[in-house]
Amino acid sequence: MAETDCIFCKIVTGEISSTQVDEDERTIAFMDVNPVTRGHALVIPRAHSTDLHDIDPEDLAAVSVAAQRLAARAPGASPLTAVLDHPPCVAATAWVRWSGCWAAR
Repeated sequence: MAETDCIFCKIVTGEISSTQVDEDERTIAFMDVNPVTRGHALVIPRAHSTDLHDIDPEDLAAVSVAAQRLAARAPGASPLTAVLDHPPCVAATAWVRWSGCWAAR
């Protein structure tokens, strides 16, 4: 269920635009608007979660699989994935190291 004040829920519903790089039935991946480094993407569950205690285990697994899938799209890359718990929502951040620079593929 979407929360009206949740920025991630607004991205899922399309109320806020994003540069999507991957999606499936449980997750959406998009480029971060305030990237830590080049190629910084966020992978989020479609269903709202307030924190890691609240997220459905299947959604958490789907976020991890989606981040892995995104990293695999850059052959020869060294993927780094971190699951972040930053209220009021849960997201995963995925970076892909590619040829000495960070790039999402």
